[in-house]
Amino acid sequence: MSGADNIIDMIREKAEKKAEKIILDAESQKTLRLKSAKQKAEEIAEEIRQKAETKTKSELSKYKASAKLKSKYRFLEVKEELIQNVLSEMHKQLEKKVKSKKYADVLESLAIQGGVSLGGGKLEIVLPSDIGTKPDTDKISKEVSKKTDEKTTVKISKETVRATGGLIIRKADGTKWVNNTFEGRRERLENEIRDKIASILFVKG
Repeated sequence: MSGADNIIDMIREKAEKKAEKIILDAESQKTLRLKSAKQKAEEIAEEIRQKAETKTKSELSKYKASAKLKSKYRFLEVKEELIQNVLSEMHKQLEKKVKSKKYADVLESLAIQGGVSLGGGKLEIVLPSDIGTKPDTDKISKEVSKKTDEKTTVKISKETVRATGGLIIRKADGTKWVNNTFEGRRERLENEIRDKIASILFVKG
């Protein structure tokens, strides 16, 4: 073999080795790129999964909160409906008392309570129109005088008040009064009455 052939063989051998190295490097880079791409894809997939899971949990939480809120509102609606039914029935029972034989006693009790609150003295009673029953003013005067240590006189005013029952008792000069009509007492005591009804209807076992 001539010197030229040797040189050619050496060049060919080096070229083959270099080509082989290039191929190996390319395969190695390909493997690394595939591994990197796979890892990146897995990271993206995990990120998407986490976002989807977070969104699902958020939507579920909102749904539960909304359902709980709706349930609470419905409970409050039912509670209010029941309380209104009881208040309405209570008012009907009070209206029945107007026609009862003991209605005068009811008026006297309301007048005494109001008269004591006013501190006695010269008092007037204003009754609803179209109700014939009248309280015993002498009895009221004596009871208020006794409870307040203040000489008290009570008379029935010619004026009337729009109410289903009860009365208004006031100072004769009109400076102070107590509205003890059924409507006035209900309005004044409604929160207390509502709390009492609620405690009976919705007591926790």
